[in-house]
Amino acid sequence: MRTLVVSDLHLGAASGKDLARRAELRAPLIEALRDADRLVVLGDGLELREAPHRAAAELAAPFLAEAGAALGPGGELLIGTCADPRVRRRAVAVLLEALDQAAKAAAQHAARTGTAQ
Repeated sequence: MRTLVVSDLHLGAASGKDLARRAELRAPLIEALRDADRLVVLGDGLELREAPHRAAAELAAPFLAEAGAALGPGGELLIGTCADPRVRRRAVAVLLEALDQAAKAAAQHAARTGTAQ
């Protein structure tokens, strides 16, 4: 199994400092994922200090959808968070919301293009 490990993406940053939001910086990461089976995002995978977690989920969902599509069926996405248990609980809620939004976007894309998931 080939694993790509990155750190400190700060996905969902309201300030826009999450560099994965910028297409020119995200593209090499997504391209590398096409040859990987697993993406591991170490510490500070999500930015939860700047905005309500629903807003962070909305900002993180496009990256998660694109990463999931690049990994393909059976791919794994593991996101680490802060050691603070209060932040971890919020991170789980954000991830679930973002993954739900990403899944809905993927289903809508498949329906529009006639491609199977």
